[in-house]
Amino acid sequence: MVMMMFTCTVCQTKAAKKFTHRSYTQGVVLIRCEGCDNLHLVADNLGWFEDEQTNVEDILKSKGKKIKNTLIL
Repeated sequence: MVMMMFTCTVCQTKAAKKFTHRSYTQGVVLIRCEGCDNLHLVADNLGWFEDEQTNVEDILKSKGKKIKNTLIL
């Protein structure tokens, strides 16, 4: 299981969402903001939205932004 904490870039609502590691690495993950109902692309490994596989880490790197990864067991 993967948990992601994020701030919506549209309305600044902060949220935490869970999804499976398999969907993040092999499928498509979209998260709906509870504040404004905007959809955020987290991972697209099937090419639904981009020609190549992508995930939130690649998207943020391409925009020059940093992501903090934390592993808690």
